[in-house]
Amino acid sequence: MNSENRGEQSRQTPQEVRPFPPGGMDLMEYLELKEDAKLYIEMVMYLYSNLAFDEEDPEQKEKFDNESNRHADLLKSMKWMDVEVAKRSSLNIRISFVGFAKSKGSYA
Repeated sequence: MNSENRGEQSRQTPQEVRPFPPGGMDLMEYLELKEDAKLYIEMVMYLYSNLAFDEEDPEQKEKFDNESNRHADLLKSMKWMDVEVAKRSSLNIRISFVGFAKSKGSYA
C-alpha cells in the first residue's frame, strides 16, 4: 500500500455503529420481538393475499395485491427492523383494515 492510499483511507469517515440490541434491551427480548415482527408481517402479507383472492372489485383487488407484494418486499429487505418503517407499516395496516371493514359494513 502506498502513501497516497493510506491518506485516502484515513480521510474516510467511520460508519455509524448501532448498538446491538438497540436501546440496551435484553438480547432474548430483542430476538423474541424480532421473530414476532417477522411473523406479523408474514400474517399481514397472507391476509392481503386472501382478501385479493376473494375480492370481486378489480380496483380493490389490485390494492390488496399491491399491499401483499409490499409486505413481501418489506419482509425480504429486513427494513421492518427499522423502528420508523415498522411504525409506518403498522399504521398503514390499521388504516387499510378499518377502511375495508367499514366498506363491508362490519365495522362498529
